[in-house]
Amino acid sequence: MSALAPVDLVFTYVDGADPAHRAKRRAHGGVGEPTADGCGEGAYPQRERWYLGVGEITFSVRSVLRWLPWIRTIHVVTDAQRPPVDPELISSGRVRVVDHAEIVPDRYRPVFASTIIESCLHRIPGLSDVWLYDNDDYMHFAPVPPETFVQAGPGGGAVLSLKAYRARVRDLLRAASGVMPGFVPHANPYTMGISNAFRVLRRRARVPRGEILVPRHATQVYRKATAERLEEEFADVLHHNRELRFRSHAQVSYSTLAYTMERQWHREDRVRLWTPLAPDPDIRVYDFLHCRRPGGCERKWRAVQASDARLACLNNVPLFERDRFLETMRLKGLGEPLA
Repeated sequence: MSALAPVDLVFTYVDGADPAHRAKRRAHGGVGEPTADGCGEGAYPQRERWYLGVGEITFSVRSVLRWLPWIRTIHVVTDAQRPPVDPELISSGRVRVVDHAEIVPDRYRPVFASTIIESCLHRIPGLSDVWLYDNDDYMHFAPVPPETFVQAGPGGGAVLSLKAYRARVRDLLRAASGVMPGFVPHANPYTMGISNAFRVLRRRARVPRGEILVPRHATQVYRKATAERLEEEFADVLHHNRELRFRSHAQVSYSTLAYTMERQWHREDRVRLWTPLAPDPDIRVYDFLHCRRPGGCERKWRAVQASDARLACLNNVPLFERDRFLETMRLKGLGEPLA
């Protein structure tokens, strides 16, 4: 790894409870009002819950510092907000807060959809040529060496390791939901975005069906040169995507475009395909979406505490489970700032 250039890591962050941010969403028709006191699955519409959190970014950043100490700079991308990151990390330059205004063109702001923001991350000033991307609910619980994501190739170039699955699965799910609506659930915006990207890549780039890739729900790795080439060759697709502002069934999954064309343009990259028959023991996803009352997810919290996975995603932790979340972070050794 010493022969390679430094590697940065990027988080995207939003505080959906921030009154200024809520006002922006409301002005563009994107606010759903709570229907209860924060308890119960129906307390907030799903669209609103996408923007809520329990302070995950504090511990996500600490987990990177502890278990990925080789990362050069952590960039936290946000919209005119101050993420709850340990202040000394920001003052030292170890963590940098990047505003949307620095990377998203004026005509596309404000923006509220991660797939749109992701398409602009390569514009972060000073970003490394190869970088990692984490959601703010990703926690690292064990050492992760740089070779997990990037290795030195012939001539000193970078070879990326892409953990992915085939996008065709999502396209088939979309098709099935259209012809068998009573048996197959309606495709959500995430599935639709992947399916839309699948069709763009088939039509525009003639990529074989089996080579269209979706990154795993885990730490992703990107190359700046690929992102810049996408800006040129898929300019109209990215423009349409960025005009949407919110998640929508019309969106195109940027990560599907990027991972697929990364592999097409850099055949030296390595792909590790995920299937239900070949799970990755280093990655665990704990989804709290159906946690409907305080104390109702104890089994899941115990599983998180016992986990030795290199990466754990704590998805959709409800507001009423914040204390349990904080206790779990303390037990995982992330309760205090790291030097």
